[in-house]
Amino acid sequence: MLLPAAVLTSAATLLAQQPAVQTRPAAGALELEIVPAGPDPAVVEDFKAGLAQHPAVKARLGGALPRLLSFQLLHAPEKDAVTGTPFEAYLFDYQRNQAYAVSGDLERPDAIQLAESDRILVPNGPEYADALTVIEEDPLLGAALRSGELMAYMAMPPVLENPQADGRHHRTLAIGLLPQNGARLPHQIVGVDMIARRLLTYPDNAPPHARANALTCNPPPSANQSTSNRGLTGSVVVRARLGGIEYWRFLVTRPSDSTGTNASGVDLRNVYFRGKKVLTQAHASILNVNYDTSACGPYRDWLWEEGMFTADGTDVAPGIRRCSTPAQTILDSGSDSGNFRGVAIYVDGNNELVLVSEMEAGWYRYVSEWRFRTDGTLLPRFGFDGVQNSCTCRRHHHHVYWRMDFDLGSDLNDRVQEYNEISGVPQVTDLAVETDRLRSGGTNRSWRVQNSTGAEFYSILPGANDGFTNAYAPVDFYALRYHPGQVDDGHATWQFWRTAEDIGKFEDGEDILDQDVVVWYAAHFTHDDQSPNNHIVGPTLAPANW
Repeated sequence: MLLPAAVLTSAATLLAQQPAVQTRPAAGALELEIVPAGPDPAVVEDFKAGLAQHPAVKARLGGALPRLLSFQLLHAPEKDAVTGTPFEAYLFDYQRNQAYAVSGDLERPDAIQLAESDRILVPNGPEYADALTVIEEDPLLGAALRSGELMAYMAMPPVLENPQADGRHHRTLAIGLLPQNGARLPHQIVGVDMIARRLLTYPDNAPPHARANALTCNPPPSANQSTSNRGLTGSVVVRARLGGIEYWRFLVTRPSDSTGTNASGVDLRNVYFRGKKVLTQAHASILNVNYDTSACGPYRDWLWEEGMFTADGTDVAPGIRRCSTPAQTILDSGSDSGNFRGVAIYVDGNNELVLVSEMEAGWYRYVSEWRFRTDGTLLPRFGFDGVQNSCTCRRHHHHVYWRMDFDLGSDLNDRVQEYNEISGVPQVTDLAVETDRLRSGGTNRSWRVQNSTGAEFYSILPGANDGFTNAYAPVDFYALRYHPGQVDDGHATWQFWRTAEDIGKFEDGEDILDQDVVVWYAAHFTHDDQSPNNHIVGPTLAPANW
C-alpha cells in the first residue's frame, strides 16, 4: 500500500500534537514528561507491508515476491541538513538468490530506487521461522523438534558460507539444535539452505567459526521469546524536572530504529542539561567479540534485535515504556524471559533517570543503558551475558564503541583535551589533529571536550571495569573531525575478515582544534571463569564549570 506524503507527520508536529505522559512522583523526586516523536508508526508499518509489491519492485522482479529482511529510517542530525524522511531497506528474492537495496523517502513513496546488493543480511523473525519449517521436514530432526527432544536457537555466525558451482553462495542460515533432558541426539548447528530448502550438516557438528559440543556455557537456556525485527519505529522526547527546573531534555530512539550499519542500541539525540546542549548524538554503534585461539568467531554483532526483559509500567510510544519500578534485564534476573521489548524508562532510588534495553545476537545477550544524574553526570553503560551455547565458556573479549558527538552550546568550536598526571602534576594538552589514544591508569588519563568560546566542559573518565586493548582491538579513544554519515565503519556482521573496528580509516590528519569533532570511546570486557560478577562497562561523562 502506497501512502501520500500528507499522511506523514514530522517529529516537531507530533511534539505539538501528542499529549505528554507525565509522572509526578513524591516531592523531591524527578518529574518526567514524555512525548512521542517521529513519523506515525502506523504509516511506516503500512509502507513496509506494501514494499515488496511496490510497482518499482514488481517491474524489476516480475512475479517474484521477495521478503523484507531489513528496514531503517535514516535519522540524521539537523546540522546535516537532510530533508524528508529517508529510508533504506533490503529485500531478498529467493528465486534469484539475490538481495536488493531499496532507498527512498517516505514523503515521496512513489519514487524509490532499487538495486542489486551483495550485502548478506542477518535473518529476521519471519525468515528464522521459515528456516525452522525446513528442519521440521527432516524425518529425524523434525520429529525431535516437535517432541521437545531438541530446542532450536539462532546460532552464530547467523549466515553461513555455502558456495555453489557458479561461484555464488546460497543464502544459508545457522540454526542450533540443543538437546533437552534425555535426548538421544547430539548438540549441533545445522545450515538451512534457503534457496534449495535443504539441510547442511558439518564435521564436529558445527560450521566454521562456531562450536556445538555436549559442554554448554551459561546457565539460562534461551527462552525463545519473540524478538524485534529491524525498523520498528519508537522515539520520544524526555524532559526531567526537579523543583520546577528542567535538568535534562533529549530524544531517545529504541534499538530497533537506531542508526548505523548494525544499529546502535539505545540511541540519544539532542541532549540538553540545564538548558545547554551537551550532545547532538550518542550511541554504541560498533560491537564485536574475539576469542582466544579463534575457538569461535570473531563476530561483529548487531544491536537492533530487541529481546524480552521485565519492565512493568505504561507504554508511552511503540517500544518505549515508562516503568513504575526498576526494569530487570538478564543481568538482574538471570532469566532470558520477560514481558517487554524496547526501552524502559524509570527513576531509581538515587533519583537517577535510567534508560535501558536488552538486545540479542545469536546466543549473546546485551544490555544498553544510559543514566542521567541531576548534577549533569551522564553514565553510558553496556552489559554482556548469554544463553546456553558451546562458545562463551571459552575465553573471549567483547568490545563496545560509543560514538559521542559533543556539541557544547554549538556545533563548532569543539576542543578535545587530554588530561594526565605526570609525577603528580596535572597536565592538560590540546589534541590538535585527529588521533587515537590508549587509556593510562599510571597517569590517571582522561579526556575533556569543551567549546572554546566558553569555560564549561565535559570530562570522559574511564570506568574501573573498562578493560584493556588487545591485538584485535588496539585503541581506546578516537578524536575525529565530524563528517556526515560517519556513524560507524560500515562493516557488516557476516564478514569474518572485517569484524574488527575500522574507525581508524577516518583518521587522516585533519585539524580538530576549534572544529566540529566527534569522539569514540571503547570499553573491553574479558569473559571467562575468572570474570568479575559485574559484567557492565562504561565511562563517566562529568560536567565542569556548567
